[in-house]
Amino acid sequence: MKSSVRTFGFWILTLLIAVGLFGLASCKSKSSQDKVAEKAVEKMLEKASGGKADFDIQEGKVKIKTEEGESEISTGEQEWPKDLPEGVPQFTMGKIRGVTRSDAQGNKSWNVILEEVEAGAVEKYTEALKSKEWEITQTMTMGEGGMTQAMKDNVVLIAMFDAKGKSANISVSTQTEE
Repeated sequence: MKSSVRTFGFWILTLLIAVGLFGLASCKSKSSQDKVAEKAVEKMLEKASGGKADFDIQEGKVKIKTEEGESEISTGEQEWPKDLPEGVPQFTMGKIRGVTRSDAQGNKSWNVILEEVEAGAVEKYTEALKSKEWEITQTMTMGEGGMTQAMKDNVVLIAMFDAKGKSANISVSTQTEE
């Protein structure tokens, strides 16, 4: 149990760092400030995970690797991730701002951050999921925003939409069968 709490804490910390580094990751070359920042973040990650951490910033990507797993944050990626599990419908009602990928203990996850999202995206994406035979486990709408949670095989998808901010976040994760 302690290991799973530590793993969960590590990935929460990784996500917080990812959000804070979107601007930093877009740099084309490493400055001495980037190298100092990398070392500082590595130390924080090592303390949080209890093991060695490697943190690397390069050309629009931030890569984090520990004994728990790997994570990659990409701010320059403007395409729907080709490495998503088969059957995840492509979201075409907005512009991709960035993508994160993680792989920890056999569980993979992707997070696609979107902007300029069209009105009615919640309903349209929910219908796209249904047409691909996803089981819709939860749906919540608030005006033109809201969220949809769906499952198919060992894949969980959560799509959250902010109508006012015209943004969306689609999280996809695989779960190893126990």
